[in-house]
Amino acid sequence: MFPIPPKTMPDTWYIEEYIKKGRSQEDIATELNCSITRLRRHLYAQKLYRFNCKSTKQYPFTESDLKRLYIDEKYTKRQIADIYGYSQDQINRALKKYNLSRPKAAISYMYYKIPEHLATALNVPSEGVSIRQPE
Repeated sequence: MFPIPPKTMPDTWYIEEYIKKGRSQEDIATELNCSITRLRRHLYAQKLYRFNCKSTKQYPFTESDLKRLYIDEKYTKRQIADIYGYSQDQINRALKKYNLSRPKAAISYMYYKIPEHLATALNVPSEGVSIRQPE
């Protein structure tokens, strides 16, 4: 049986470690030498819920860093995630939080290769047919 979290630990410590720093319950429980269930009960009793504190999430990059990498230098979300050690979902959330998106490229022409039997029937070349896209 593991001991309960120490009473000597102030609640501000839990707020700092669990909510602001985003440490996992498992990591904190290991440090306090208690079970995860005991720690969860303690956090619940203190009304410390991480999902209520999403706005306190600190990313290791700024909005300008993300804009430079994603929009200016055209890195993919996966590449940015690999750089910072985050998942692609977390990068998507950060892009949404900062309201960043790449401008859509306007495509006015598309080139198709038409199968030989259709090209013969339509009396058009089978290679490099340009079809104007509706705008």
